[in-house]
Amino acid sequence: CQGFTLATAGMYNSYLATGELEMYSQQFAYIMTQTRDGLLGRDQGSTIENGENSAEEDGFLPYKWWEYTGKYHTTPPGRSMAECKGEAKRRLIQTTATIQNAEDADLFIGTGLGPISIGITWNDSVNRGKVDSFDYNRGGGGHALLICGKTRKFEDSKGRPYFKIANWWYKTWGYNGYGYWSWDALNQMFKGRYTVARGLSDLAGDAIKPRKMSWGEYKYTPKYSRRSSKSQGA
Repeated sequence: CQGFTLATAGMYNSYLATGELEMYSQQFAYIMTQTRDGLLGRDQGSTIENGENSAEEDGFLPYKWWEYTGKYHTTPPGRSMAECKGEAKRRLIQTTATIQNAEDADLFIGTGLGPISIGITWNDSVNRGKVDSFDYNRGGGGHALLICGKTRKFEDSKGRPYFKIANWWYKTWGYNGYGYWSWDALNQMFKGRYTVARGLSDLAGDAIKPRKMSWGEYKYTPKYSRRSSKSQGA
């Protein structure tokens, strides 16, 4: 699930940077993160933290270079790993932020910087698509998702929009494959010992052709105090 989360985060950033969607390889993202985690060869998951590092240093590989087949492979079909690494480095995330609560998430998403990769302990509190509250004491297994926006489809008692969540369980889960979390639910998740969230922004490289932005669009784009993971030691 972390590979899907990371590749989709790259896709969102590709659209923000260029105005076009470019699909990225989930398998490459997974394998590169596993390599950093020391888990290569064992299909046992990977971490959000090293996914962040991979996005900054390994980059994103176009999906057609290494398509997902539903089976675990550590080497790409038809190409060398060196070729894939060289191509992926043409698309690197430049800025990341550590997200520690719903307020951080609201600021990062609300200013249009990019999506947020989040790893949580998944239990029956979040099995449904709409999550009003979360019980982090119930335990469960690890799962990675993407906070990709906000919506007025649901609001809490204070009028705050719910966060929109992309999951990887196809359209049969939640609302056509998406979920919605309240501010309270997200803050309760951050009380959990294993919750980790990173905002990813600024995809750049010689494969990324920035879209044209009018002065009016730039002028009214909200600004955010960006925090690099490298400066925080994350």
